[in-house]
Amino acid sequence: MTDTLTTETTGDRAAPPATGGHRIDPKMHAARSWFAELGQRAEARLGALEAQAGAAAGPEGLDANPESPPTGGFQVSAWERPRGARSGGGGTLSVLRGRVLEKVGLHVYTVFGEFPTDLRDKMPGAARDPRFWSTGISLTIHPMNPHIPSAHYSSRLIVTSRGWFGGGCDLSPALPRIDDTMTFHAALREVCDQSALAGGPGDYDRFKAWCDDVFFLPHRNTPRGVGGLFFDDLNSRDWSLDFTFVKEVGTTFLKTFETIARRHLDEPFTAEERRRQQVHRGRLAEFTLLNDRGVMAGLKTHGNPDAVLVGMPPEARWP
Repeated sequence: MTDTLTTETTGDRAAPPATGGHRIDPKMHAARSWFAELGQRAEARLGALEAQAGAAAGPEGLDANPESPPTGGFQVSAWERPRGARSGGGGTLSVLRGRVLEKVGLHVYTVFGEFPTDLRDKMPGAARDPRFWSTGISLTIHPMNPHIPSAHYSSRLIVTSRGWFGGGCDLSPALPRIDDTMTFHAALREVCDQSALAGGPGDYDRFKAWCDDVFFLPHRNTPRGVGGLFFDDLNSRDWSLDFTFVKEVGTTFLKTFETIARRHLDEPFTAEERRRQQVHRGRLAEFTLLNDRGVMAGLKTHGNPDAVLVGMPPEARWP
């Protein structure tokens, strides 16, 4: 991947306004296009789930409660970074608020700029040259029914003086169910086992352990959910294998979440279960604000705060 995802060299290092000093080669374009396509598929599938389940509730279901929100649809808005000689880009922010999916936050973006000093040693290739170009997607789902788990997926391609993929996904149930956990992990294991990267950077056990380490609340000494996969600095020197793996993880996450959600659409829940869900969401909010490295990097590189924080839960409480 590093053979073609390279930084342009200019005498004064001034970045072209549309690229941040990086050639947009076919691989970068392919990644950007695929993240946009996955975002469209997520909108379509989750929007259909919301519409179908909301309509099926009927007068004896959610519609019987006059305080139930209407069946939701995605509200889409575009944003742009303040453009300068060395920064720019933007993204599309899509938010659904409904009666089945209480909140879905979807962000697809392409941005460029320079990493601040305190991030340069933490980002591969940035110590050599702080300029970056990045494209990616972030999707967070907070269902209304506490029997349906919250879930998160994100992936990105970052280019500095080198290029790599990062990303991951995890399941965060308020009321954990062993069958849901097994379904989720079995699907992710299959992706890794079938990947040509398996046995190396595509190894399921490695990425699962990495996820357990990253999605953890140290101040509470507890994980934020039941785990998933996490990977970073994915550059096996075979870009097509890396990209195929990234795509399979995204596609599998979306399909598997829908399978799990449909199991529980008709399950009733109590006020106490709803309270437990909101307390759990408080833990998710704590992680986002205190421990999420992606959020910290997004804010430090002047990303859109609403987009960076779109995964925050709609309602949370603390005991």
